[in-house]
Amino acid sequence: MGYRAAERQLPGDGYEKGSGRLWRRAEKDYRALYGASVHMAGRGEAVARRENYCEIDPKVVDRYGIPVLRFNVSHSEYEIKQAKHMKETFSQILHAMGAVVTHGHKDGDHNNWGLHAPGNIIHEAGSVRMGNDPKTSPLNKWNQAHEVKNLFCMDGGPFVSQADKNITWTILALSMRASEHLIDEMKKIIFKYRPPWTEENRSKPFSSAASVPAYWSRPVLTRKTKSRSRKQTHRPVKKT
Repeated sequence: MGYRAAERQLPGDGYEKGSGRLWRRAEKDYRALYGASVHMAGRGEAVARRENYCEIDPKVVDRYGIPVLRFNVSHSEYEIKQAKHMKETFSQILHAMGAVVTHGHKDGDHNNWGLHAPGNIIHEAGSVRMGNDPKTSPLNKWNQAHEVKNLFCMDGGPFVSQADKNITWTILALSMRASEHLIDEMKKIIFKYRPPWTEENRSKPFSSAASVPAYWSRPVLTRKTKSRSRKQTHRPVKKT
């Protein structure tokens, strides 16, 4: 560190804590000379706009030959004003603390008040928005594709707007909601072929065996059944 007191070094450079008065004096000088730093960063809402969209790139493909997405995104005046308000608020707080602003104080209209480019924070969401109208929204309210009924999107894509908070918990909530919907729909299909499980209905067969999907018609083999099957098909080897 370069600072020495009575030929003893500061912490982190071989100086041992607990040396009494010499240590206390060195610690006091260390705090006075080196001080402390504070960093502030802001997050704001990104509003949904028709001008921001993604599309299939007509020219670029990945290494497998699959076309990639091309994003057309820019900040609106709303986001830029948020960044300006954040910078002014940060400056007021730091000056009230008696701090000296050493970074970010030169931001202004020329660089959108330090606002990062879209995608830089990697908390962005959307691009497969949910909605009731298939013409304007790829997904319905259950994260299910309007045009492909067995396709569900369980990530940040269904978001119609992006708040200033981390989106992880909302992704989990929407995924749980969509999963519960899947379970409910599956029960409807099962009960369509087999009545609810009650003492009265326990012996009733499926209403239409021909209508049951193939993977439901397969017999379920237990370990005991499998072992029997092996014994029945086992061919003894003749001793020579």
